[in-house]
Parts: sequence; structure tokens; C-alpha cells
Amino acid sequence: MSLPDDDGYRFEVVEGVLVRVGSSVYKATRMAGRLFATLLAFVVAHDLGDVTPPDGTYDLDASGGSITGLVPAVGFIRAKLLSRIDPDRAIPFAPDLAVEIASDNQDRPAMGSKAGRYLDAGTRLVWIVYPRRRQVRSTCGIRATRRRRPWLLAIPSTART
Repeated sequence: MSLPDDDGYRFEVVEGVLVRVGSSVYKATRMAGRLFATLLAFVVAHDLGDVTPPDGTYDLDASGGSITGLVPAVGFIRAKLLSRIDPDRAIPFAPDLAVEIASDNQDRPAMGSKAGRYLDAGTRLVWIVYPRRRQVRSTCGIRATRRRRPWLLAIPSTART
């Protein structure tokens, strides 16, 4: 597969199709950076694993079918999985936690579909952050039953983002 010329966009591969993903605005980039820094400090302090910043590609295709590689704003990998990673390749499994920051033009159904891809690949927890609404939708995947239990967290207007 040949990639298009660099036009300033990022790309994800979803079921074998190259999908252009818009660049983040300052507010979303700053939010992702702060989430990354906070999670990384906690994970390192407790020796839990590793945290990836934006641009960390996770290869979600464990079935041998269509290729899907997603790039969450922040990802967490528990320690016992770190030995499976080749540092020169995409991470060959789904993150344990995937954090996505929705842009203003991404609606709930589209982001829910993306969360579903993570959960179907084995991600245990997905946070979808809606900065404009000041909400976080958290979805926990129960792989054995394929149930998803979402809940919303409202971010106080006094919180720094």
C-alpha cells in the first residue's frame, strides 16, 4: 500500500482502509498531553506498565483478517505485555486503556463505533473525552460476554483543561 503525500494529516487503518484523521487543535493537544503526563507519572510510580502518547499505533488485528491500526490520544499497556512489543514496530495488540479526544465534528455514534473497535480487540477500558461538552464517556469491555457498560462523567467548568 502506498501512502499519500504528507499533507499534514494523520492516518489510521480501519479494516484495511486508510482513513485520514484530522490534526488536533491546541485545546485537544494540550488535554492529551496533560492526560499522558498524569497517567505516566502514576504508572511509573507504581510500576504498572507503560503509557503511550499520541502517535502510538496499536495493531488491533488479532484475527488475521482485515488490518486495523488505531492511534489513541493516550494508551496504557500493563507491565506483563511489554515484553511482546518490538520497539521498531506498531504495538501488536490493543491497549488496556485507550483515550480518544473527540473533535467538534466527531459525533457520539462515530466515537462509539471507534470505542467498539478497541473493545472488540481486547481493550479493557475506553475513555472518549468531549472537550466542548466537558464530558468523558467511559466504556468498560467485558470480553467474555461482549457487554459494554458506558457512563458519563461531567467535567466541572472550573477544571483546567
